[in-house]
Amino acid sequence: MNSPLLDAIAASAIAKMSVLSDQDLTNTAWAFATLHVDNLPLFDAISASAIRNISEIGPQGLANTAWALATIVLRNNPLMEAIASAAIAILAEFSTQELSNTAWSFSSRDLCNRPLLDSISSAAIKLISDGAGETQDFSNTAWAFSTLNLRDKPLLESFASASIPKMTAFGVQGLSNISWAFATRVMQHRPFLNAISAASIPRISDFRAQEISNTAWSFATLALHDAPLRESFSAEAIRKLHSFKTQDMTNTAWSCATLSICNITLMDSIASSAISMITELSTSSLSPSEAFDFCFSLVSFSWSFAFIGTNWTSGDGSDSWMASWARGVSRSLLQGILAIGKDLDHRAMSGESDISAGGVLSWVSKVAPAAQGGYAYVSKSVGPPRVKSPSVRQGSPARDAQLGFERGVESKDVVVAPTVVAMPRGMIVVSKPVNWEVDGLTSEGGGLLLSSFVQALLPRSVSALVHTMELDYGFIHRLDVPSSGLILGGTTFEGLFHLKWQIAVYSIDRQYFTTNHGLLHSSYMDIDARIDATTVETMRSVTDDAGKPARTHLGLLAHLDFRQFCGETLHFGRPAVPTVGGLCILVINIHTGRRHQIRAHTRHVGHPCVTDARYTPRDVFVRGVSPQPHELLGLDL
Repeated sequence: MNSPLLDAIAASAIAKMSVLSDQDLTNTAWAFATLHVDNLPLFDAISASAIRNISEIGPQGLANTAWALATIVLRNNPLMEAIASAAIAILAEFSTQELSNTAWSFSSRDLCNRPLLDSISSAAIKLISDGAGETQDFSNTAWAFSTLNLRDKPLLESFASASIPKMTAFGVQGLSNISWAFATRVMQHRPFLNAISAASIPRISDFRAQEISNTAWSFATLALHDAPLRESFSAEAIRKLHSFKTQDMTNTAWSCATLSICNITLMDSIASSAISMITELSTSSLSPSEAFDFCFSLVSFSWSFAFIGTNWTSGDGSDSWMASWARGVSRSLLQGILAIGKDLDHRAMSGESDISAGGVLSWVSKVAPAAQGGYAYVSKSVGPPRVKSPSVRQGSPARDAQLGFERGVESKDVVVAPTVVAMPRGMIVVSKPVNWEVDGLTSEGGGLLLSSFVQALLPRSVSALVHTMELDYGFIHRLDVPSSGLILGGTTFEGLFHLKWQIAVYSIDRQYFTTNHGLLHSSYMDIDARIDATTVETMRSVTDDAGKPARTHLGLLAHLDFRQFCGETLHFGRPAVPTVGGLCILVINIHTGRRHQIRAHTRHVGHPCVTDARYTPRDVFVRGVSPQPHELLGLDL
């Protein structure tokens, strides 16, 4: 690359900016971006001129300029917003490539401009129905929408239908990207995914490490047991494991565990690589973001081996040598996890890094499964959202905890304050009453913020973690606002990571007690019904074949007559009827952690919670205060 020449061209272009045509502007931006030359003065001048003349720039110029800004990682929001507004007005003139390039540009900069993306979706569907579009356009656009956490079912279905006849035209990266897009949006289009499998197997040797791991992750996420594809990918992963990055190995191990693939050769190779990384680990050389990424990878490895170990347990309940080996690997990984936590604590206490300021979570951390320590993904929206999104709120002042907690609570009943049950080293156990919300990066609202209670106990000088919203204030799990129970959290990073590891390897057992409608006639029930938690309009999870795998274990404690425990006659919701129904008290264990999993699954099997207004059918919803399950049994919990 001739840097002096490019510098001279940039200087000359800046001097002549006022006389350059719109095409000259966009071509110059495209050329410098293609060469990965981020000449900031030049791009500032191009941006200023382009904004003034944005209405004169055509589809190709708008798409190329957006692509240039995204490629050299320039987040020029004023110009990107101007491009969005201008593009919407002439989107009917865009080709599928220009649509895909524009969508890719906004998604790669994490700019969720809903009016633009909705318009791109409509325009793309029309072009596809007319027979237009290439396979790369399909995969790029699908990738863009999925990266921004947008589930546009009509658009993805259009891509699927149009792609099947053209599957052999996909490159291996396109096959990987579009399968990833469908998996992140939990779209189970079986004919399309079968076509991806058939096209991938003959070209498996062309797949690189990331493409192998991403495709394996996609099929595992969708719970698709494709034996020929699984065997091909496992064999190729073993051959190319030396070129796998940490995330590639993480995704591959997770996929094997999720699909119960007990390939001892592959898993042993991954274990050896992960343990070698710990041996060579220098925590001080990692940035906070790199430290979190590596820690989440180790937690994910731990989950994979612990989970797959459960499938290697002998039928009589005793451990096979493979199950013991898998648990041993998980314990070995804990050494690196705790080392990272200690180093981050040292940095926070010495003032070397202000972790509470945020910015420590990369995209990898945000999309990691919750069971592996992941955090919620919140894209940066531009323009009004189409649907109501989960609100992101700061903690309310801690002094509210001493003022009766009237503000923000819909119930007129007296609100009980949380209590601290235990504070082991680097950890805290809080008893959460009803009407309190375990808040964090995302929040549903409707309750007092538990973070404010903990922050009143632990000022920032004592624990930066409990004041960091990006890390969910140290809480490692949630409990719905209408529920009460114990909440675990970290007060140091070492404590936080240790708890996340314990959750991942199933060494923490959680039981829930609920009062439910109907008389469960079996003493034990397993519920395996997929849950779709993407319904942000109602914030209600539903059982759906297109959802993510979820398993709940129900155990029956007691049957109750409805009037037997009531000091006064309660009535069913609408209308009031004298008919009395039976209730049951259940003890519940969850094997997965989907949003509102217990509430969705108990409704699914016909035993919704008694006073759950969001999930209980209105005809049987009980109004008024319901006793807690342990109170009905006369237990002192």
